[in-house]
Amino acid sequence: MVSRRELDIACEDLARFLQEEHFHGNPDATNITLLMQILREEGWSYFGRYPAQSNLLGGCFEKGGQFTVLSEDRRKYEKLQIPAHSILINKNLYQREKQFQFRFVLAHEIGHALMHEDFSSSSENMKEYASGLQIRMDGDEVFTNRQEGRLRSAYDWMEWQANTFASCLLMPRRLVMEVTSLVCELEFECKEGAKQTDQERKEEAVFLTALQDKLFADHQLASELLVTIKDVFRVSESAAFYRLRSLNLLPEESQLLPSGIVVY
Repeated sequence: MVSRRELDIACEDLARFLQEEHFHGNPDATNITLLMQILREEGWSYFGRYPAQSNLLGGCFEKGGQFTVLSEDRRKYEKLQIPAHSILINKNLYQREKQFQFRFVLAHEIGHALMHEDFSSSSENMKEYASGLQIRMDGDEVFTNRQEGRLRSAYDWMEWQANTFASCLLMPRRLVMEVTSLVCELEFECKEGAKQTDQERKEEAVFLTALQDKLFADHQLASELLVTIKDVFRVSESAAFYRLRSLNLLPEESQLLPSGIVVY
């Protein structure tokens, strides 16, 4: 089973491979389209788009097969024949105002492609999959039943892994810490992931405590940080919120109001 820390390290390495310049004092959004282009070289492709009224935001098809979706007018079900190694995205997410959600869903599906190659998204196992689905899988939903430690099935684990992959890839830990240090006006300096020495991990823990002392005492500063993370990494407010909370940069009891304000 892949842990959050392992995904953090792997996704940071992948983000660095895609755009090394972001890790030299210039944090910016991960080019998820570039990653999809690389996957195309490995045989993956887009195959059309889900009908806008489909109950799913995206799908990853390793082995291909026949898949049933709700028609545009929601009056009947339509069958799609999906080629192997295909990723589909709901039409609604191609709208400009939903570009951040599109990025998260695409990263989520790429996570499935890279981690869950033994799972074939055919109609039969998708029925079983949907029957255990408690929440939607995008960054704009509360992951109530997909939080680590509360996962009910193998399907829940796959969704948790894909969500975590998307979050870590779009918001690499090191870059989030760097942006946070700028917002909190603290000097940031640490090495990435597996390359850290024990002493450097201790120093980073001290630095994290200094960030927490500022953020936990000032929810307005936390709200400012959330907006900055959203804008820099081109993700939704809720995706930024859950990433910050998973990195312990927001209190566990913190909540995100519909207005985009963080409270605790």
